[in-house]
Amino acid sequence: MASILCVTTGLVGMTYATLEVCRRLQADGHRVVFSATQDVSNLAAAAGVEWAPIEPLVFDPAPEVVGGGRIARKWSEWSTRGERRRAASERIRASLRPFEALLEGGAFDLVLADVELAEHVLAMAARGQRFALLTPWFETQKRPGLPPITSDVTPGVGFSGSFLGIEARWLRERTRRRFRRALVWARYFGTDRRSVLVEHALSAGVPRRALRPDDWVTAFGIEGLPTQRLTLPSQEFAHRPRPEVEVVGPMVLPQELRGGDAAALTRFRARMQELLEGSRSVHYVAASSKSRVAGEFLARVVRATAEQEGHFVVGAGGDRRAYELCVEARERGGRVDVEFDAPGEAAMEHAGLALHHGGIHTVNEAIVHGVRQLVYSGREADQDGVTARLVQRGLAHSGSRDESEQQICNRMERAYGDAALGERAQVARVEAENTRT
Repeated sequence: MASILCVTTGLVGMTYATLEVCRRLQADGHRVVFSATQDVSNLAAAAGVEWAPIEPLVFDPAPEVVGGGRIARKWSEWSTRGERRRAASERIRASLRPFEALLEGGAFDLVLADVELAEHVLAMAARGQRFALLTPWFETQKRPGLPPITSDVTPGVGFSGSFLGIEARWLRERTRRRFRRALVWARYFGTDRRSVLVEHALSAGVPRRALRPDDWVTAFGIEGLPTQRLTLPSQEFAHRPRPEVEVVGPMVLPQELRGGDAAALTRFRARMQELLEGSRSVHYVAASSKSRVAGEFLARVVRATAEQEGHFVVGAGGDRRAYELCVEARERGGRVDVEFDAPGEAAMEHAGLALHHGGIHTVNEAIVHGVRQLVYSGREADQDGVTARLVQRGLAHSGSRDESEQQICNRMERAYGDAALGERAQVARVEAENTRT
């Protein structure tokens, strides 16, 4: 039996996925401790996993310059940048002390760390702690024939999918990221979190050539670190994988272990069962909680359901405006139940079709339950890349959020009526079960 620590940023989707990793390790007889840089102790308790608190991430580590006008403050920031950078470095190191104490006291055989926790990774490397990174994404590093995760490019399709097209996309992505880094440096004069962490990495002996400043992760990537990927192998574009990467497969925490109102969940499941008994099918529509334009699009989807068979459950992603727009649209037609913050994993249990934004955790929930997918990418983060992979692999239909109600209606009919899509969804479900065991 091993002693294992799992640590994440505490962001909801990754927290759920990591807690499912913890539960499976516990079921195998290991001692598991869960920690996060946000207080999600309630979620750990609900999942039955031991919790250990650590300090939050320090996103603005340098001391603030106060007083004087804007130009005077900027001059002060510039003239004291060395001192402020040293103070920022010490503040980040101080924030890591509870984590280092946890490592010291826990004597862990292995730490599974969120790929976004660069400072914690460096602290573990300095101590000689055995660890592996957890990532919910597809490949984010440049590989031959593989487009950036942020793009909607499909290899082999059109000029954008050719060798030159993919190389051009990578050049564009790198240029954009380097420009953003330059803007951040100009704003903080090298006292920002990423700049300070690069100094920590170099001082810890990480070769500069091993740093991947253009990687998709927030701070930077480090070449050659062992990585556990929480995606399905058959979803990724064909490419030569990195040898340090192992595919674990989708990790989906059951809805009843996600905390929240147990009575409300029971009522929701009862409603789903009621709808199934009175209708040929029930479909689920999910909105991204990060989308700025979810409301208008969801309202069009709601109106499009008026011409559909079956019943739809629409989750507004906790967005009050989106919820109100959907309720208003329902009054003008549409066979829907509108939920302010629908329990998505529970909705997938009986859904015949999932219409969603392309978020990887929603994708994994659909896969685990063998649900057909119709993706309207939210165009945020990796959602374009996820959508392109699903479509290329025959695991989803897709559309544009600019489509009319009639076009959305037609796509829903085609997706739900596509028998081959349903068969591939079931094959993916079985593959996910086999990969995760």
